[in-house]
Amino acid sequence: MKKGRLLTRSETLKMSNILILYHCESNTGYAISSLERAFWKMGLNLVNSPNNIHLCYPSFSKGMPSYPPEGYNNYFEFSDRETDAGSIAKLAKYIQDNDITILFGFDQPLSLPYYKAARAAGIKAFISYWGAPMSSLNSGVKLLLKKLDASRYRQGPNLYIFESVAMQKSGYLGRGINKNKTAVCYLGVDIDKYRPDNKDRFYAHDLYNLPRENKLFFYSGHFEERKGVRVIAEAANIIAEQRSDVTFLLFGNKRDEAVPYEAVLTEKAKNQVIFGGYRNDLEKIHRSCFAGIIASVGWDSFTMSSIEMQASGLPLLVSDLQGLSETIIDGKSGYLFPPGSVEQLSLKVNDLLASKSQRDTMSDYARKRIVEMFSDEAQVTNLTHLVNKTL
Repeated sequence: MKKGRLLTRSETLKMSNILILYHCESNTGYAISSLERAFWKMGLNLVNSPNNIHLCYPSFSKGMPSYPPEGYNNYFEFSDRETDAGSIAKLAKYIQDNDITILFGFDQPLSLPYYKAARAAGIKAFISYWGAPMSSLNSGVKLLLKKLDASRYRQGPNLYIFESVAMQKSGYLGRGINKNKTAVCYLGVDIDKYRPDNKDRFYAHDLYNLPRENKLFFYSGHFEERKGVRVIAEAANIIAEQRSDVTFLLFGNKRDEAVPYEAVLTEKAKNQVIFGGYRNDLEKIHRSCFAGIIASVGWDSFTMSSIEMQASGLPLLVSDLQGLSETIIDGKSGYLFPPGSVEQLSLKVNDLLASKSQRDTMSDYARKRIVEMFSDEAQVTNLTHLVNKTL
């Protein structure tokens, strides 16, 4: 570099260091694992080298992350909820010693005890990525008070990134954050892993010894009440009375979590509902299925399973809830139905079954939309762009 030449903004970024801070221990799994890979790729886009990326977790008791390259060792153990001054001072020293200027944190609220020390140590750009709603929505005087409260915090994030518009509203219409400090970055999916593939057309049928003419409806996720597994089970009761060529495949149950939902099923429906537990071959099972279902009755947003299913070519029947409604184009890549309505879910199932050509048109549209807008590459590009804007 010639003496006296000013660095371009791009060159300045490539000389920066970023700390990616997690609120959960390493190797937590679930949807966080895909986010970890996305954040890592974003970091590489921003600072060019793994040596300039630093990873912070509250605990490494489950082992070191597997996504960095061999030999990588820029790890720091710290809980974002830490209040001990000595521990916070150690974090600040790590930031200062490693010339870290960018902090990208998971679910970081308006204020935590470590913020002031991190800023003083050299953090210039602080981004908080939210995978959950921040607050219920407010209005009137209550929202005004929330905005006044939010304006008090000067050391916190410069930008809050949310996974859906509904989540974003929980920030500026719920918690009172300035809307200009919020943004949306939808989740992304590996479109090569989750894809239609005719060779797996009967993969699930053969796995579960089902007649190949059976139409399979797929769900995967937690088995807590708000996820609507009970709604699917009760809809299965209705469908089982009408036809025997439909099977519901429900995945994600562990231990005895399926028991309350098995108890809901009629004798006929018990033969048409399979609780499959946890599996590592769901992308192959998708390819055998006719459609996907997400029947949540409580808060739910733009879920990873929703784009995985659609990337695999499954039309989606989804509760008309918050961010969930953003996952499809109603009537084109699936159908919305009122949360908790067993009757409406049953009708939508029958609507899909009534016309295979309509179902196939929806399948093609769903796949195309995911490829164009919700690939993992698009997610990383959007994240990089949003962080760049804060620098």
